[in-house]
Amino acid sequence: MKIFKASIAVFIALYCYRVPILAQTTDINLNTVIVNDKRYIKFENDNNLIDPTEVQALFSIDGDIVTDKFPIINANCPLLPVSPLISREALSWDNKTKILNIQYGEKNIVLTAGSLNAYIGDELYILDTEPVIINSNFYAPTKFLAGALNYSFEYKAIGLDGLSPSGYMPLIMLKSKN
Repeated sequence: MKIFKASIAVFIALYCYRVPILAQTTDINLNTVIVNDKRYIKFENDNNLIDPTEVQALFSIDGDIVTDKFPIINANCPLLPVSPLISREALSWDNKTKILNIQYGEKNIVLTAGSLNAYIGDELYILDTEPVIINSNFYAPTKFLAGALNYSFEYKAIGLDGLSPSGYMPLIMLKSKN
């Protein structure tokens, strides 16, 4: 019975795209660097050091790891920072209403921090979890954001060899459909 329940949980997680599955791994070229007796992650061809105790997940856009902004997990739903995906010129922010407008080609995408309602044009979408603002960065659910911006996505895991309790770091891989 326990195996059956676990199988159902994995199926639901895969179907809903709400929980990164850590059973898969991917080959990402990374190194560990020690600075002041603390271990950090460092990717090839990148100077940023990532503290694995302060990062919940990583993401890539068309194969390039984003190393300056990181996804968060909120209510078991991965949220991506919007700014690495869209140019500043395409973003319009209203601080009073907490509404973010994204002009993406012919699409107008509207997200509100703290609301499950999102719009693409006049069409209403109900999100898995509310977008949030953390340290002046707007985060939105991966599933909605990827679909709205014409990306496919999948979850993988990066092996961290003792840098995290599970030994893995979730990786959200976005790929342009264009």
